[in-house]
Amino acid sequence: MELLNAVQETKKTEQPVNVSAVRADAPRLSTFSGDDGSPSHCSFLQWKLEVKDLQCSHMFSERILVAAMRRSLKGLPADLILQMGEEVTCDAIIQSLDRLYGNILPSSDLLQKVVIASQVENEAVTAWAVRLQALVAQVSGKVPPLITAEGGADMLSAHT
Repeated sequence: MELLNAVQETKKTEQPVNVSAVRADAPRLSTFSGDDGSPSHCSFLQWKLEVKDLQCSHMFSERILVAAMRRSLKGLPADLILQMGEEVTCDAIIQSLDRLYGNILPSSDLLQKVVIASQVENEAVTAWAVRLQALVAQVSGKVPPLITAEGGADMLSAHT
């Protein structure tokens, strides 16, 4: 009898568990096929940013994110991930694709691209600014970074 009373008292004082913190429905990611010429597919960097944002949100479990990643990949990237098996993680998928579609230029080539960059004829100012910012982001995103955030800002202001 005492055991029954103890169980009932415990049930009265327990706090309800918040199960809604992690969502069960799968997010929708942009399609990535590795084909930069396809207007309906995003670049690898855009796709990777979407995945990283979802990981940081902690709204979805690892398995649901992996399923969403698999659905968003087409062509060769999808074939590559298929070979990785069922227990693959988000980070393993990103690392694998990063080796093929990420920035693989040597550091010296990246710096040279930033230094010699110029606006091409008939290129809109906004398009030029986005292209230049992307170059600087590639240089500062290298591990280890080739330049600091302040150095990147200085490089951008030197081109304006």
